[in-house]
Amino acid sequence: MSTKIVVRSGVGRTHHYMRDKRRPGGRSVAMRGSCVVMVVDGELDLAGLPELCAALDAVPERGCSAVVVDFRATRFVGIRAALALGEYKRQLAEQGVDLRLVSGHAEIDRVLDLVGVRALFCYYVSLDEALGP
Repeated sequence: MSTKIVVRSGVGRTHHYMRDKRRPGGRSVAMRGSCVVMVVDGELDLAGLPELCAALDAVPERGCSAVVVDFRATRFVGIRAALALGEYKRQLAEQGVDLRLVSGHAEIDRVLDLVGVRALFCYYVSLDEALGP
């Protein structure tokens, strides 16, 4: 299972949020205007779920209006992680933050659909599209 999170704030600056060097792949989070971008690389399973939750819990503190989770480099999303995304979609919306997904893979969309949360999210085919208004 691969997991790491790298937080990038502002253009060109990188800060490590949480990282496990023993595992390849990971997640990176970057600020673009009033939007946070989180790139998930590898597998998002039960082992990586606490890191995803920690990153999403920190979103309101950043003062952004949207967070984009980019799954294009993700090989697997577990059912619990998919359910958590649905719950975060609701929680963040209550705080005025729009959670957006870029999946890029039918397998990931299938898991989101299977647990009943895919309909909560607009479909974005690219990061640029998800970063739009």
